[in-house]
Amino acid sequence: MEPRRTIGKFVVVGQAGRGSFGTVWAATREGEEGTFAVKEVRKEQLTEGVFQNLLREVSISKSLRHPNLSHCLFTMESKASFFMVFEFCQGGDLDRHLKAARRLPLPEALDIARQLRA
Repeated sequence: MEPRRTIGKFVVVGQAGRGSFGTVWAATREGEEGTFAVKEVRKEQLTEGVFQNLLREVSISKSLRHPNLSHCLFTMESKASFFMVFEFCQGGDLDRHLKAARRLPLPEALDIARQLRA
């Protein structure tokens, strides 16, 4: 049996996504209900520009409150990686949805536009 991967007090249950700067892990934390999204960026990939973008992402996410946005709860750091812990969005992100759909029916496109405006 393979040992469970942990990130701090979070237990990784699977990979939720992968981007140009890192991996997003679906994780749980003992004593809490629900799943969290833990975004990992390896320090070896961090240039000054990428690091500044991460700091900006954290700052903006912590300051915004909207039901359609995933909120950054806190950050963590290890010797090898920088982590951002977010609320987990079960349906994935808008970019992935748009790429998979290729073409949206008009009512769905209008609904997404309405949510973006909000």
